[in-house]
Amino acid sequence: MSAQAPAQKARHKSKIISVAVPDINDFVPGHTEGDTDFDGNGPSVYISADVKRKGSQLVLAIYAIFQETESDWTTFGSSSFAEFLGSHRYRSVF
Repeated sequence: MSAQAPAQKARHKSKIISVAVPDINDFVPGHTEGDTDFDGNGPSVYISADVKRKGSQLVLAIYAIFQETESDWTTFGSSSFAEFLGSHRYRSVF
């Protein structure tokens, strides 16, 4: 019997690059519940922004919700996705 060396896993190359993040100034969450003013009751605010991989693209995923803390629970909220890096230019990153 001959001894075989264990198979080695292929190493993925990684590279750190700088990219410009898309402008989110036009992101305006829409009205979803209650009247349209918070009337001094908050609002309670939750905002998240995550970079996600979608196939061969990097996407900025934004989610925001603003909710009145009592009364009729006025709420504004939505999510948005913006591609900011496609692999056709940076294939080695993925």
